[in-house]
Amino acid sequence: MKKKQLLHVIGTSFAVIGIVFVILRFRLHWNSMDLSRISLETWLIIVLLGTLYGVVSGGLFTFAWWNILRWFSVHTPRWLAYRIYALSQLAKYVPGNIFHLAGRQLMGMSIGLPGKKLLTSITWELALAAGSGCLYSALIFPILYQKCSILLSVMIMMILLSTVLFCLFLLFGCYIVYAFLSLFSLQAVTGIIFLVLVSMIAHKFSASASVLIIGSYIVAWLIGLVTPGAPAGAGVRELILLFLLKGLVQEESLLLCIVLSRVITVLGDILFFIFGLFVPRSVQFDVSYSKLD
Repeated sequence: MKKKQLLHVIGTSFAVIGIVFVILRFRLHWNSMDLSRISLETWLIIVLLGTLYGVVSGGLFTFAWWNILRWFSVHTPRWLAYRIYALSQLAKYVPGNIFHLAGRQLMGMSIGLPGKKLLTSITWELALAAGSGCLYSALIFPILYQKCSILLSVMIMMILLSTVLFCLFLLFGCYIVYAFLSLFSLQAVTGIIFLVLVSMIAHKFSASASVLIIGSYIVAWLIGLVTPGAPAGAGVRELILLFLLKGLVQEESLLLCIVLSRVITVLGDILFFIFGLFVPRSVQFDVSYSKLD
């Protein structure tokens, strides 16, 4: 019992440290923004986008991880998975980019879930997230190869998606397919949120340009995800976006959009954390898993 309590305390400590870094990063972004360009209406939309991100990311991230756990015969209430994910997520802003994963691992172990399966499930989640993000790289082919049309790039992505889903179903079954689709859908939502933000700050874009913006944002997120030591991909994501969208979006407007997109994701992560606090702790006791590890 003392060991479980210690694990819970350490895991919770990561979440607290994450909150501190979120506050510091939020202040940094706030000071770097040209607030005179942002109307009250735009601020309200930014808050709504942050709320949307918090609700959608919390639901889809949790659903993906919960299904991976089910594939490993670790059966937990969905709200338990939500609570653990929410309370550990803010630690991703701590330099090192691993503390949210360590926090989730420790919180799961503190309630009796098997450590090896937890670690493996997190590894699978990262692999599926990276794999789904790779599919969106097809959308930026027209930026890298001028002879490739937007329509062709979208068709390539859909063909790749269908092929991956079919292979995952044959090899691993429906749980992994659900997890992959959840992460793929989440990335689409984040890309659309960034597009809405760019449209408000800069100007409206054609359908072709919109596809490039969404694809560039997701590819930048992916590169930030796999970059060691970058907290929540900080710095890396911004650099990639500036490179990919140079010429498509005015640099001054793009810089402001990048900062505001960070505000939206930080706000969403904070709301996700708050939502997790309201999940009753009693759900922690209704868990079961296969003893075969």
